[in-house]
Amino acid sequence: MSIEQRVQQFVDEAQKGLNKQTKKEIATLRRFLHRNQDHRFAEKEQTKLFSTVQKYASTYAVVGAGGSSGGAAASEEIRAEALGLLEDALKMPLGVLTTRHKAALLRLYEQCGEASAGRGPSGSADAAAVEYQVLDLSSDGVLSSWRRTR
Repeated sequence: MSIEQRVQQFVDEAQKGLNKQTKKEIATLRRFLHRNQDHRFAEKEQTKLFSTVQKYASTYAVVGAGGSSGGAAASEEIRAEALGLLEDALKMPLGVLTTRHKAALLRLYEQCGEASAGRGPSGSADAAAVEYQVLDLSSDGVLSSWRRTR
């Protein structure tokens, strides 16, 4: 099975929604990302991987952390696995996910932290300022960054 076919299989599994294989599928996607982090994915596969990670994280990590997205609450095990997937995706090199993808995932990660702290999406007025930064160094030496202060 080619990498492109495997990426498509992950997309198809993510679209099925919560079932008894969800936790296993998230863990498999995490292993796939770790094993193939040196592979340079085509833009189409990068986008598919991003949308799959985003689907799992927004559905299970944010909602499971206490967000109110209308979906069924995920089990704590699935929530932890989805949060781990989100963290792993943020650590991937530029050939796996682009800086723009990571910036969107970083916002999701921030929402997970707010939901688990019980603050909700708007945060609280007395919350300390937090700064997030994504840095990518391409193989030809070009540094790209994205910074957000909240």
